[in-house]
Amino acid sequence: MGVYIHKPRNWPDFQWDQKKIAPLLAGCRYRQGLLTGRMSTLDPNLQEEALLELRVLDILSSARLEGENADPGPVRSFVVREMPGHPAVAAKPGVHQMILELTLGYDRALTVDRLSFHPFSRGALVSGEMKHFLKWFNSETELDPVLKAGIAHLWFMIIHPSDKGNHRVAFAVAGMQLCRSEGNPQRWYSLPAQISGERPSYYTALKRAEKDLPAITGWLEWWLTCLDRSLAATEKILSEVLKKARFRARLAAMPFNERQRRMIAELLKGPEGKLTSSRWAVLTDCSQDTALRDIQDLIDQQVLVKEMAGGRSTGYVLASTDPG
Repeated sequence: MGVYIHKPRNWPDFQWDQKKIAPLLAGCRYRQGLLTGRMSTLDPNLQEEALLELRVLDILSSARLEGENADPGPVRSFVVREMPGHPAVAAKPGVHQMILELTLGYDRALTVDRLSFHPFSRGALVSGEMKHFLKWFNSETELDPVLKAGIAHLWFMIIHPSDKGNHRVAFAVAGMQLCRSEGNPQRWYSLPAQISGERPSYYTALKRAEKDLPAITGWLEWWLTCLDRSLAATEKILSEVLKKARFRARLAAMPFNERQRRMIAELLKGPEGKLTSSRWAVLTDCSQDTALRDIQDLIDQQVLVKEMAGGRSTGYVLASTDPG
């Protein structure tokens, strides 16, 4: 029979097998340290760019788990506008009156207070459960912060206080706790992106946890292994950021006109990297002939490449951002 840890008074009666959890937790902690160390050596501009990519991934991935399709363009624009104040908020110890998530409305922030005291269908029961949850979440405990993040996510999903948006807020709450676990306002990985890619096993783990309550060993095993994969997956994101940085450095020394610089900047912003000569002409307020000359010049300089399909709707994309 496993050795279970029972939480102190005023906690929910969650229990888990510490012997099974300990090595997984140690592995995550080790990988967190490696990643934080690596990021600290990067130029601040690269850090900001990596953080932007990760927070956009958070929002898009959380939306997918809610069954929503968010437009990457507006999400990116919103994060660029809001991100300077967001990381500092995420590391503060209290949750009340704090921005928890950049919502799909883009024009407002969701606070725990608004969430927990909204007149939900289950009324006073949900309100009482949320008060209990918030008291625990804001309390100082000896529990490892990474484990607390996993428990917070599960507990919030069990309460399930709203008809929609529960995944989004649960990720935001866990994300705040993961920032605390590293003593860093930045989080250099996207757990929502990893979980979004593992949706079937995520839903299975949640259902199993609710069935097995109060034992949550299985959930914490899944949570920690998924977190470990999320930390590992960041290597790919950072690699892309560094490729773009080298690409920009190469472009900086090249003679472009103002129209070309503007369009290159637009293409570098996000995944929508295709344009036509007609779109170029509209966006830069020039003639079709001028747009074609601008584009051909960039093709000659190996900055743009023509897509396979021809004709009047011929598209152009950036050449590989990896100069190697």
